[in-house]
Amino acid sequence: MKVGVVGLGYVGLPLATVLALAGHTVTGYDYDIPRLETLRAGHWPPDGAEPDLPTLFALAVRSGDLRFTADPAALRECEVALIAVPTPLDEQHRAPYAELL
Repeated sequence: MKVGVVGLGYVGLPLATVLALAGHTVTGYDYDIPRLETLRAGHWPPDGAEPDLPTLFALAVRSGDLRFTADPAALRECEVALIAVPTPLDEQHRAPYAELL
């Protein structure tokens, strides 16, 4: 299944990792370009503290089943999208990804 994960923080990135390892093709979306560059290079972010996930993440990236983008149009190819956005919301009570809705 083609899965999109919107938001690659402390919830979205582990979720995207385990979905890719379970055999799904996962597109991770985030607007943080430096973070995406770190992830594309196969490096677990320094704020990730889950044991064994850096190793699992590296396996998922190497498999080719986990890719990353800042282009919301890439999510159109996904059969399902899971949203893991940060809180708190902005002044209008919107998540930073509200433009996707």
